Amino acid sequence: LLQMDVAENRAALEKVEEILKSAARAKDLVHQILTFSRQREQTRQVIPLETVVKEAIKFLRASLPANIQIEVDLAANTPAVLADPTQIYQVTINLAANALHAMEGRPGRLTVSLESFLPDQEFIRMHPEFQSIQYARLTVADNGHGMDAKTLERIFEPFFTTKPVGKGTGLGLSVVHGIVQSHHGIISVESRPEQGTIFHICFPGQQPVEALSRKPEGQVASGRGQKILLVDDETALTSMFQLLLKLLDYEVSSHNSARAALSVFHNDPARFDLVITDLTMPEINGLDMAREMRACRPDLPVILLTGLTSTVGQAELAEAGICEMLEKPVSLQMLAESLQRALKPG
Repeated sequence: LLQMDVAENRAALEKVEEILKSAARAKDLVHQILTFSRQREQTRQVIPLETVVKEAIKFLRASLPANIQIEVDLAANTPAVLADPTQIYQVTINLAANALHAMEGRPGRLTVSLESFLPDQEFIRMHPEFQSIQYARLTVADNGHGMDAKTLERIFEPFFTTKPVGKGTGLGLSVVHGIVQSHHGIISVESRPEQGTIFHICFPGQQPVEALSRKPEGQVASGRGQKILLVDDETALTSMFQLLLKLLDYEVSSHNSARAALSVFHNDPARFDLVITDLTMPEINGLDMAREMRACRPDLPVILLTGLTSTVGQAELAEAGICEMLEKPVSLQMLAESLQRALKPG
């Protein structure tokens, strides 16, 4: 909503776009944590690593202590890789955070580089885990206190940490190792006490692709005054969705109580063209409310809002009569398209 309000103010618009990017990144990270903890495969795409690494570096620059310098060298000829962008972002941030800890209390230099790497036969003989293919090699190095051989042997173990109590969980490098392995990549580390640490991560290269660019959103489809029943126990969300729906030219009746919404619906079941409901609510959840409403009016379209899509299966959605499911946070474009599909005749 703010993005539309400041459309003519370029400086303000850029700041709002950064907020939206951060919100989208947070959403992706939460989704990744939930999926990763359940050992489910991420959806991957062929991407240029440069795009993701640049975004991570932009975040790092804003949070680096004044006594730490960052040097970046991203080679243009680095091959694309088949990867989950959010996981690559997490790998870069975790390695950088580890490097910053190693340089704590002293002036330091963090180096991040990306390059193409083609191992020769001699290298493969020394490192049989490599193949004779092109790799994208990400390197994160620091000039911190380094590690001895005994520490190096254990750095990828879950919960192993050299940090004092309260300063870390020991999961950062373990997560990095797991992500790299799941991407069929190879990670190696070089370090000596007081001589810094270098992490090399190699991902198998893919066929070149055009650089990722943000897909421009098309014209937002508006309604024609259809009546919508909106239900969510969070007042802030109902207020926001009410504004969005009115902007899209829908008539809205919003409620923060599922029981109150059911009462309004049962008083006049034919009044509403569509229902939008949150999944998790204290009195009645969205699925049960959809079942009760559709038992009274089987043709009623219902859109479910949720922050945890993986908790609801397709069979359960179909049984409750849910025609669309939207994962929070929901953009204006996503909402408009979902409404058009749900209200489409037939």
